[in-house]
Amino acid sequence: MLVIDEAQDMSEEEYALVDALMDQNEGLRVIAIGDDDQNIFAFRGASSQYMSSLIHEKGARGYEITENFRSRRNLVEFSNQFVRQIKGRLKTAPLTAIQSDNGKLKIVRYNSQNLISPLVNDLLNTGLSGTTCVLTKTNEEALMVCGLLLKKNMPARLIQSNDGFSLYDLVEIRYFLELVGLKETGTSTIGEEAWEEAKRKLLRNPVNSPNLEFCVNLIEKFEAIYPKTRYKSDLVEFIRESRLEDFYNHPGETILVSTIHKAKGKEFDNVFLLLDHFNVGTDDHKGNCSSPSRGPKNTSPSI
Repeated sequence: MLVIDEAQDMSEEEYALVDALMDQNEGLRVIAIGDDDQNIFAFRGASSQYMSSLIHEKGARGYEITENFRSRRNLVEFSNQFVRQIKGRLKTAPLTAIQSDNGKLKIVRYNSQNLISPLVNDLLNTGLSGTTCVLTKTNEEALMVCGLLLKKNMPARLIQSNDGFSLYDLVEIRYFLELVGLKETGTSTIGEEAWEEAKRKLLRNPVNSPNLEFCVNLIEKFEAIYPKTRYKSDLVEFIRESRLEDFYNHPGETILVSTIHKAKGKEFDNVFLLLDHFNVGTDDHKGNCSSPSRGPKNTSPSI
């Protein structure tokens, strides 16, 4: 069996590998999970056309999952209207919101050469509660927004990726893996008693570790995903696939600033989306308008 996650992000080379594996392995079962509305990595060669090829050229059976649990009802309805413009879209059924209440949607058009200042002023003048994030298209825009917020004495932080950095290399993580007996042979699972004792020893470690809170958050998230049987291989894979910024707790009053790509999969109560020179008449970057927000959404495109 071959399982492909985020299938809409396949590149030509990756699809060629999948095609070769299917040709050389008769009866190979392939499961591809993806959402062509979230194809936002075209700049690095990704295209949802390869996911489409599995259906239209390889005879795969397609199943649509259209229930949205994260977003407010009016945001889902707004998104349904917008994505109808995308040509060659795979989904035929509209998304349906599980949440019954509505958030606040606002579209602001700034006639200005500089969108950073008016967007920050709008953010500061809007009464907000809960978590807030500003999404931009480029790293430069994110840096300028964060800098201006700090200049105006607002707590702000950039969401930055840790490309090339493995959490497996953190000394605290290695210490915890040693405590749970990762290298011990004879069993593939971690017993509940050994797991709890490892957590207690980690917290009692006298070393003043700046990453201790992060490690605790990572462990708690793993426990939520695997509440009963915990395999050593699952723990290692979970750590290797995780990112450092996913496990830091931020005070609700801190405004997070991120590019759209780095914020994929995250949720916020309030989202400000900055779109400079956005051309609504083309399919390019339309996937960027799908925000990972469960609450109110404030969009700030330019014309």
